[in-house]
Amino acid sequence: MHKRLLVTFAIFVLIAADAPQDEATKKELKTFQGTWLLESAVRDGKKQDADKIKLVITGQKYALSDESSAVIGHRGTFKMDPSKKPKATEVTVTEGPDKGKTFLGIYELGGDDYKVCFAAPGKERPKEFESPAGSGQLLQVWKRAKK
Repeated sequence: MHKRLLVTFAIFVLIAADAPQDEATKKELKTFQGTWLLESAVRDGKKQDADKIKLVITGQKYALSDESSAVIGHRGTFKMDPSKKPKATEVTVTEGPDKGKTFLGIYELGGDDYKVCFAAPGKERPKEFESPAGSGQLLQVWKRAKK
């Protein structure tokens, strides 16, 4: 009986300790909702075309616009952890050329600006917002679309 009570108490403490993070994540997720326009992108140290690429976030799902052949049909889900330093994200592609792949990243969100850096699939999460040559990392800067 004593063991069962101890285990129940331990589970309660873990759930209670997790609650503030869940609330922080919900709050952060709410600020991500909507349409974002790609301002700039760098992959492996090389500037990428950012023209006409839109990111639409609904709940914990994302879709990239079909306006660029590089992202046609690219859709998926994401998780985020705003308690990490830097903040962490994990994207799983459900449709498009990278279907089934998971990308680990870091992000910053400030008002209408969103910066994210992803590692190549299977690689460790980036520690800095950079994309040096040969790293396989993708650094993007997004701006919230005006309504």
